[in-house]
Amino acid sequence: MDNKTTKKRLGCIIIFAVIAVGLAVMVIFAPDIANFLLMKQSFQEYTSFGNKEIKMIRDDMGVTVEGSTTPVKLTVSHAAGDYCYQLWLKDIDDAEKFMEECFDGTYSAAEITDQYNMGVYDYEDYKLDSSCASYSCEFVNSKGVKRFDEYYIVFYKEDESFKAKLFARKT
Repeated sequence: MDNKTTKKRLGCIIIFAVIAVGLAVMVIFAPDIANFLLMKQSFQEYTSFGNKEIKMIRDDMGVTVEGSTTPVKLTVSHAAGDYCYQLWLKDIDDAEKFMEECFDGTYSAAEITDQYNMGVYDYEDYKLDSSCASYSCEFVNSKGVKRFDEYYIVFYKEDESFKAKLFARKT
């Protein structure tokens, strides 16, 4: 064998090795990379509310934020076709009036137990057992689609106003 042929074979072996290592790295880390990219899309948290976020609350949850009512936080998560929305509101003047005027769906008073949901109805230090009102809700969007299988709004009294925790999910 001459020197030229040896160099070609060595070059081919090196290229093959680099490709093999590259493929191995991609196979090993592809799930982590995909998970990282998807997680950014699958969980979103909003703490600043402009027109876009207020419209999202109205269109996706059927809640019109108006008057003194202030949104504090909204989380939206998606996983395997299921999705979950959680919304924290404060400075609500009257819980019943809020339901009548600001919720664009049907609702009824409900007794909620937190047996399986482990605090999803809590609002900061306020726990479900200290709520003053809770409602089971149904919201059908403008396209006629029932958005959620489970939708609850829980109110907590704070001084002269109310806070509300909204929990809605599609399973």
